[in-house]
Amino acid sequence: MIPVGYGKFVRADRIFALVPLEPAERGEGRRTYVHVDGMSEPIVASRSERAILADAEAALAEAAGVPRRDGRLGTPAASASAASASARIARSEREATIGSDMPST
Repeated sequence: MIPVGYGKFVRADRIFALVPLEPAERGEGRRTYVHVDGMSEPIVASRSERAILADAEAALAEAAGVPRRDGRLGTPAASASAASASARIARSEREATIGSDMPST
């Protein structure tokens, strides 16, 4: 379930369209039409289509068991941490090697 605003929630797997309201249609927090499978009329949401889509993608990915993303170039959070640690180790080893090549005085 994801929030669409105004105290309303919908199942992420039931959303089939998000339509941003035109500026003239907006007002009193109205931002997006959320089309939900099984409902004849769209729900009026107070959240942007991007915010709703991000929540829906996260909910569907979690339900499917897909690793959570950390936002950096679409890298799974665990892999990003491991890559960062590997880069630090490689940099330290490189610096140690460069330091050992220096002539002693």
